[in-house]
Amino acid sequence: MDDGFTVKGVVAGDAATVVVTGEIDLVARGELDEAIRRVRRDDRRLVVDLSGVTFFGSTGLTWLILANQAEMDAGGGLLLRRPSEIVRSVLALSGIARSFVLEDAGPADEDHPR
Repeated sequence: MDDGFTVKGVVAGDAATVVVTGEIDLVARGELDEAIRRVRRDDRRLVVDLSGVTFFGSTGLTWLILANQAEMDAGGGLLLRRPSEIVRSVLALSGIARSFVLEDAGPADEDHPR
């Protein structure tokens, strides 16, 4: 079944961005971890763009919690860029939305103003 899942890492300046689209499920977990490993450096802010996520359940939530904890242990934290409505809903329902820095705009918004 094609869930449209993609993940890619992009490094620009002092930020490393992991862009995720489609369904975050158990199958996607390893690819998400690998994308972070490829772009993460201590001197870069780690950004996770979740604007294209269409499914986000317990696997996605656990992944975000663990990734954020790893970043906090390294002296930083995740910045969640444009989380989709499903991601926002799960974060709010779980009561952990305040554990993350959320950004509603990003570089793509400069090309496509609202």
